[in-house]
Amino acid sequence: MNLSKRILYFCNTFRITVNNLADRSGLTQSTLQNIISGNSSTAQVNTIEKICEGLGITLEDFFRENNDLPAPALQELTLFKKYLEWKYSSKSSLASDTFKKSMLSLYELKEMIEELRKKLNDLANSKQLNDSEVIKVSQELDALLVEYYKLIRKNQN
Repeated sequence: MNLSKRILYFCNTFRITVNNLADRSGLTQSTLQNIISGNSSTAQVNTIEKICEGLGITLEDFFRENNDLPAPALQELTLFKKYLEWKYSSKSSLASDTFKKSMLSLYELKEMIEELRKKLNDLANSKQLNDSEVIKVSQELDALLVEYYKLIRKNQN
């Protein structure tokens, strides 16, 4: 299994840069670049877990080369799986209800960001926006996703 190829595959599939993945994963850009360039002979499991968190997929999905589902569906499934685990794992109390609501809100936020990304792609494909406008909006959506993943990590702790 070539880690570099897998990371680049998911970055291309999700249309994110390696630097954006580093931000989402809580890794330094140099750490991720070293893994991709092969300068790091081995990556620790916790580093790969962070990369998977940044991608919104599981370790299993990362290492499974012949997925039946496309990568974005795996990402969505992983997020929904986490939400269901949180929803049904704790006893029903005010604190857990608040937590469940915040997780649902985060899940809905992710849906809105993805919908905005689709609309941006449609506008870009129909040439209704020029390249600089597409780049600017895409960067803003990336920044939203980085904040989203920070909130997810914060709620997991």
